Amino acid sequence: MKKIIFTCALFAIGFLSNAQSQINMIWCGSKEAGNLESIVLTPECLTESPRFWNPEKGELKCLGFKMALVQVEQSQVFTSLNGEFTEGMMASFKSKQAGSYIQFYDVIVQTSEGETMLSDKVYKVKYKFGK
Repeated sequence: MKKIIFTCALFAIGFLSNAQSQINMIWCGSKEAGNLESIVLTPECLTESPRFWNPEKGELKCLGFKMALVQVEQSQVFTSLNGEFTEGMMASFKSKQAGSYIQFYDVIVQTSEGETMLSDKVYKVKYKFGK
C-alpha cells in the first residue's frame, strides 16, 4: 500500500512540475517570448508588460515577477508586485545598450479559477531597440 501511495505522490509531483514549465510568455507581439529570441523593443513594448498563458488553462493573470536587465559585467534587478512594469523598469530599458538581455523569473500567475502558481522557468529575451 505504501508503494502505491508513494508512486501516486511521485506522479502528482511530476504533473505539477510539468504544468509549471508549461507557462509561456507573450511580449512585444511574440507568443514565444522568453526562449532567447531577439525582440525589438518599441515604445509600445515598454508600456505593455508580459502576459502569460498555459496551453491547458489559457490566459493567466500575472500577479508579479522579478526582472533582471543583464549586460556583460553588470545587471539590475527589479520586482513587480502587480504584474506591471514600474517606472524604474521602463527608465532602465531606455538606458541600456543593445546586446543585453532581459530575464523574467519568479513569475506568479493566477488562473481564471483562482489557482495561483509560481513558475520556476527563467524567461530570457535578447533585445535590440527599434522605432
